[in-house]
Amino acid sequence: MKDNIHSYSESESKASTVPLPVVMIANSHHYGEDLTSFIDGIYDSCGSDIIVLVSMNRALYPDDVALAENTIGIYKEEYGREVKVVASEIAGTSNAIKYLNGLAEALLLGDPIIEIDPGGAHDTRQIPEFINSLKEYDIALSTRFSNGGKNAYPFQRVFASWFVTRLSNIFLNTDLTDAASGFEGFRSYVLKEIFDRYPPEEWLCVTHGPMHMIQTEMRAVLSWYNDVNDNIWTVEEIPIYYGAAKKGVTLPFSYFIDALQCFIKIYVKKRHLKERLIIK
Repeated sequence: MKDNIHSYSESESKASTVPLPVVMIANSHHYGEDLTSFIDGIYDSCGSDIIVLVSMNRALYPDDVALAENTIGIYKEEYGREVKVVASEIAGTSNAIKYLNGLAEALLLGDPIIEIDPGGAHDTRQIPEFINSLKEYDIALSTRFSNGGKNAYPFQRVFASWFVTRLSNIFLNTDLTDAASGFEGFRSYVLKEIFDRYPPEEWLCVTHGPMHMIQTEMRAVLSWYNDVNDNIWTVEEIPIYYGAAKKGVTLPFSYFIDALQCFIKIYVKKRHLKERLIIK
């Protein structure tokens, strides 16, 4: 079955994508010099044979999108580098839509796809590790709790990530060392299969929030797809140093209540989603 997936990917690539890695930046409030410096870091780490895509949420942050588009326009003229911008127009959704909408756009542009956060939480120098991993694996997920991974955020945030990982492994069948970390990579056919069966605008992290539940819901959906399709996809966890260049902040108690409510909704929807994910 694995061979069938790769032949499918090649035909899709010839029809609708280019054979270059796409680095998708899930951007929210980082623009100006912060954003262009981050893009420079991506090119410094990966060379010129990549596509950079900045994904934003125009429905929630129209002024930020306008500023970022202006910044990137100047950057492209000055450096001659192609940087694309996609901005979600879907109103009434959490900011998680910028991740999923960006990934959906990225799969049309190239292969593989790397998702990374700006602002110092993730280190662009690790992007090649994800690209290399995806030469062998279908999915590359970051971990801050195994094989040398580190989390420099406040204890509250570290404990919350550890705790949701334990809950996810028990109730969502994820079997991972970190079920709440960003910085991840996918072959384009993985995202196409997922989004064909579960469109971004329907995800519970989008319709209910909070934004950070995107990582837990993504890992649950990937695990469920494997559960119902004979473990068709291979996964590697890559240790990262999270927050090395960014001072994390604590979150209000209400945020964790919202996250728990979203987690319960994901759990309740498990059987229904598994049925949707079966390859017919």
